Amino acid sequence: MKEMIVVLDIGTTKISMTYGEINKEGELSISGYEEVTATGLSNGVIVNIDKTVEEVLLVKKKLEKFIGICIDKVYLLLSGNICSIYKNRGMIAISSEEKEITPNDIKRVIDVTTAIPTSKHNTIIGVDPYEYVVDGIRNVSDPIGMIGHRLELKANIIISKTSIITNLEKVVEKIGLKVLGRVLQPISISNIILRREKVNYVTSIVDVGGESTGVSIFEGSNLVDMYTIPLGGKNITKDIGYFFKLSFNTAEAIKKSLIDFSIGYDEEEEVLIENSFHEKVTIKKSLLNDVAYDRVEEILNMIKDSFKRYDKSINRVVLVGGGLGEFPGIEEIIKYNLKIPCMVYKERLFDEEKSLLAPSIAAIKDEYNNYFPLKELNQKHGDKEVEQQEVSGKVGIVTKLRAFIDEFL
Repeated sequence: MKEMIVVLDIGTTKISMTYGEINKEGELSISGYEEVTATGLSNGVIVNIDKTVEEVLLVKKKLEKFIGICIDKVYLLLSGNICSIYKNRGMIAISSEEKEITPNDIKRVIDVTTAIPTSKHNTIIGVDPYEYVVDGIRNVSDPIGMIGHRLELKANIIISKTSIITNLEKVVEKIGLKVLGRVLQPISISNIILRREKVNYVTSIVDVGGESTGVSIFEGSNLVDMYTIPLGGKNITKDIGYFFKLSFNTAEAIKKSLIDFSIGYDEEEEVLIENSFHEKVTIKKSLLNDVAYDRVEEILNMIKDSFKRYDKSINRVVLVGGGLGEFPGIEEIIKYNLKIPCMVYKERLFDEEKSLLAPSIAAIKDEYNNYFPLKELNQKHGDKEVEQQEVSGKVGIVTKLRAFIDEFL
């Protein structure tokens, strides 16, 4: 029987659902994606629950119709814009007679590390372990099976406002879906594109969303800081609409289809559009690019300013999301403005390769990479010790290789 991994992304401008399946040979394939326009959110926060329920239900039905399978459980993708990190460390004594570290010891040290004071307005949504220490031996990536007397953990505790998470999960539960786990977008992306590297680069993953931009800083593959910039792709759309007197939907369509920052485009090319007064007007593509570029430059300057809060040089930028990632030539624009090498992270689905698809597909791949270690641990230690654990209505997966362990406290 095939197993499914479905990621639900409830964003400011769109709600999407992405489907991956694992066949009996253990191979993953991404075979479905649907999206609808989101109208019930502002800055990633739900402001109209009923509208958001309707839109999540619609995207669910569209995906089910496409794949021919009923969806009853999802992973909830969370942007860095609604989260913050709290660095902490914890330590336990290894209690077994053999002094061999087991998955249960990992759970114990995570419990200790996440025992931090939080107000009723904030909730811990996950933990990102970045270093284990066994009897003073540092930089241990996989302590299970090692012999030791003392196990320490350094980790990022992922925190969000309780109301934000509660409302997101309330929407999901209202349409009968079970939340298997929460996936923090920058961490799942880093797990796919950074963890396979041996060089300890300082990388910034930049996600330009609809109304805000998330900036995450990684040393190697370890998350060290997150910032939010209050500008996004919608600001570019509004500028185009204001300058050319277009409706928002028309400006958005033009932005997606005509903005081109690549070298060598035809500056004299003209396009015929209909403005808000139902008048046919001709505009030069170069003027359209100039209007968009002014806002893009402002966003990049704010990103550059956020880098100044970090005390090390950023070696490269990885751009994700549809806010800027789909513009031809955007990599060169970022390199020119930030003076830092840049890559646009894209994922392929069928015959399309888009930055817009990258966060959800990266989340599916990350969950898939956790799937086999979990099975291996279950076979080695028994299902009772490392099974998926249900605590406080949330399911968390305890695996020895997991980079982002969902809440199971």
